Amino acid sequence: MKNNLSRFWRDEGQYWEAIEERCPDAGLLEYILLSAHHDRKLFEQFQQHFLVCDTCQRRISLIELYYVILDREIRQAVSPAVVDMAQKLAEAEQA
Repeated sequence: MKNNLSRFWRDEGQYWEAIEERCPDAGLLEYILLSAHHDRKLFEQFQQHFLVCDTCQRRISLIELYYVILDREIRQAVSPAVVDMAQKLAEAEQA
């Protein structure tokens, strides 16, 4: 992931042009959304595309759903069986 992010920073001019021509791929789309407060110029460029693109609107809805489900799963209590298994795996790795 870190390599992908550095690639986006390095080639950001190329990605602005790509947004105008076609929908960004999933990795770039998530990067744009997660870094909106760091890179306003890239986000604003994408925003113009997003306002008219049904495909990107659907993809963003799916990304949002993914994070809602992930958040819900993280907040749930972990069963004792899972904790026991994790402890055994950690002990085996340390041995």
